[in-house]
Amino acid sequence: MSGFTLLEVMVAISLLGILLMLVSGSLLAIHRTVQGTERYAVRLDEVRAAQRFLRQALQETRPIVLPGKGVQQHLFEGDPQKIRFFAPVPLGVGGKLKIHQLESFKTDAGELQLRITFFEPDGERSWGNSQILMGKLRRLDFSYRGLDEQYLSTGWLAKWPWPERLPQFIRVELDADGPVKWPLISVAVRTSQQLGAAQ
Repeated sequence: MSGFTLLEVMVAISLLGILLMLVSGSLLAIHRTVQGTERYAVRLDEVRAAQRFLRQALQETRPIVLPGKGVQQHLFEGDPQKIRFFAPVPLGVGGKLKIHQLESFKTDAGELQLRITFFEPDGERSWGNSQILMGKLRRLDFSYRGLDEQYLSTGWLAKWPWPERLPQFIRVELDADGPVKWPLISVAVRTSQQLGAAQ
């Protein structure tokens, strides 16, 4: 009974090696696809949550007189990198009116983030810790549109120059790393609400 020749053994080993390379390449491609899908899903959830929070908070911006002051304070402060305004916090954490501060924040490692901080109505005491709404940003800009002193519609302004009243629209332009593109957000402020006191 004759066995395999050396040539046949070498051919078989070569074919087995090619097969293993194809299988390992396919498994690596599948692994990368799964990882990419997971990263996309996580980033999509983060983007949607940030957009939902921003829309809700900015729409609910309120004109407020601070308790005990007796005179109308700055209702709204807005520049390209920071916004301060009164709005209710989410119902899950109380729903009461607090000062919201949205701002771009750069970490010690140089990462640009969108951060939210809540303050008590006195504007000095923070309420809870700052929260990161979005990370890994390349650019973040806020802009504002409303009525000027002659009640004429303005264009988009990088800084809101009339802190004693609210703008009509707030725009959030954001450029983020990752597979999910941030759409341009323009939020209409409910400026018809009556002047009230903080709760």
